[in-house]
Amino acid sequence: VMDEFLNYSVKMAEAVSKLDIGFFLLDDDIADSHGTILSHKLLEELWIPRTEIMLKPIKRRNIPILYHCCGKLDDVIPMAIEMGIEAIHPIQPFCNDIYAIKRKYGDEICLIGNMDIAGPLAFGTPQEVVKDTREHIEKLAPGGGYIAGSSHSITDNIPPENFAAMIKTIQTFGLYK
Repeated sequence: VMDEFLNYSVKMAEAVSKLDIGFFLLDDDIADSHGTILSHKLLEELWIPRTEIMLKPIKRRNIPILYHCCGKLDDVIPMAIEMGIEAIHPIQPFCNDIYAIKRKYGDEICLIGNMDIAGPLAFGTPQEVVKDTREHIEKLAPGGGYIAGSSHSITDNIPPENFAAMIKTIQTFGLYK
């Protein structure tokens, strides 16, 4: 089954690599809130080699790769860096300390997200969202390698005014100069 999926994925990657795109999104959750779903041995045996094959057409064109992987990323980030992935998203706050990740890997991979969709974005006021967004930017942007954003997709329970507050704060305070 994995090889059939790989064959399909390689064809898709070859087609996509011919397009004028700014980045390629690899969306493949291999973790949950406790860590990787498979053992490191099985990931090395089954997932990493297939993923590397699938990414070859993208890498040949030097298209940056953004990896979306939910869950606890302690073991995922080193694998992503080793495979040449440039960015990782969404860095869910309930199982990751983005500030520790930034200290450890901030020079090796771009971090995207972490503003909690189960916290201020969903249940806070617009002012609390502004405060949280500014804190993320102020602590994570220095030195580069951070893109402010949510800890996952914007769901129906996010009040539009909170989403707008996050976006406006990012536009006001989050631009690299």
